[in-house]
Amino acid sequence: MFGAPLPAGTILPKSGAATDQAATPEQIEAMGGRLRSELDAGGLAIGMGIQYTPGATRLEVIDMFRLAAERRLPVYTHVRSGGHVEPGSSIESMSEVIGAAAITGASLHIVHINSSCLRDSLECLSMVEGARARGLDVTTEAHPYIAGMTAVNSALFNPGWREKLAIDYGDLVLPDTGEHLTKERFDELHNSSATRWVLIFANTQEVVDQVIPHQLVMIASDGAEGHPRNAGTYSRVLAQYVRDKGTVTLMHAVRKMSLMPAEMLERSTPAARQKGRLQEGADADIVVFEANTIRDRSTFEKPMEPSVGVQYLVVGGTVVIDEGKIVPDAFPGRALLGPGNVSSGAGL
Repeated sequence: MFGAPLPAGTILPKSGAATDQAATPEQIEAMGGRLRSELDAGGLAIGMGIQYTPGATRLEVIDMFRLAAERRLPVYTHVRSGGHVEPGSSIESMSEVIGAAAITGASLHIVHINSSCLRDSLECLSMVEGARARGLDVTTEAHPYIAGMTAVNSALFNPGWREKLAIDYGDLVLPDTGEHLTKERFDELHNSSATRWVLIFANTQEVVDQVIPHQLVMIASDGAEGHPRNAGTYSRVLAQYVRDKGTVTLMHAVRKMSLMPAEMLERSTPAARQKGRLQEGADADIVVFEANTIRDRSTFEKPMEPSVGVQYLVVGGTVVIDEGKIVPDAFPGRALLGPGNVSSGAGL
C-alpha cells in the first residue's frame, strides 16, 4: 500500500509497481509512523483501499489492523476484490478483513457492500451477520444504484477484471460524455497517467433492492461528481424504498441515515453521541422534508440534479436550506476529530 506521493487532487493511485508490489518492511514501518502521526492529529480511523493496492500482503493488512486496535479506532476498507471467481472473490475478500478484525480486535467497517460484493452481496451480508453474532464489531453500508464509479487507470482494472466482475468493456461508461468504452478506448485510458473516472455497471437492480432494506445496512452516498449518488442517494431511498416499494419503513430509513452512522462514529469520537438524534442536548443538525414528495432527480446522464422535497436543513443550529432554497454563504459545518486531537469534541 506504499508508493510515491500522489499528484495533487488525486485520490486513487495509477496501476503500476507502487500498487502491485508488496511493501518492504521499511515501507511498512514508514506507513505505521505516518498513520500514528495522522491519528495524533485527530484522524477518526484507518482507511484502506486494498482493492487499489493488490500488492499489499495479508500480513501488511493485519499489521494495519493491529495499529488500529492499538489506538482503539476502527478500520474502514474497500475489500481486496469483487466478483464470483476464485481466487479473488468477494467471499474471499470479506473473509480477509473479517479475519483481520478477529485476529486483532479492531472494529471494521466495510464500505458500500453492494459495490464490493455485487451479485454476492447477500452472501457477504450473511458473513457480516455471522461475525456480529460472534461478538465482532463489523458494520457496512450501501448506496441505491446499480453502478459504481472509480478511476479507469487504477489497479481495479488490472488484467482479469472482466472475468472477475462478469462485465465487458461496454459496461464501462464515461460519466461526462456517456461514452461506452471499447477495448481500444479502455486501453488508452487505463494506460494514461491522467485520472479519468468511469461508471461501472456491474450490479443488478434485484440485488440492490434486496440490500437496501437489510437491517444491518446503513445508507451512504460515497459521492463524487459524475455519479448520481452524490445528489440523489438519500432522497432516492425515501422515494423508492419507503414510498414506492414499501420495503423500508420511514423510521427505519431515517435510522439508517442518521442514528446508525452516528453510533458507528462513536467508535472514534464522543462528539458522535450528539449526532443522529433529535433530542435535547444533541447537536441541532436537522432535515425537514416532505415524506410524500421527496425524490431524487439526479440520473447517470444528469448526475448533479438536486433532489426535491427538502424544506429545511439546519446544521449546528444554522439554517442552510430555507423553504426549499439554499441559503447563500452559509457554511456552518465543523470537522469531527478523533481522540488524538485535544479538540475532539468539535461538532460537524
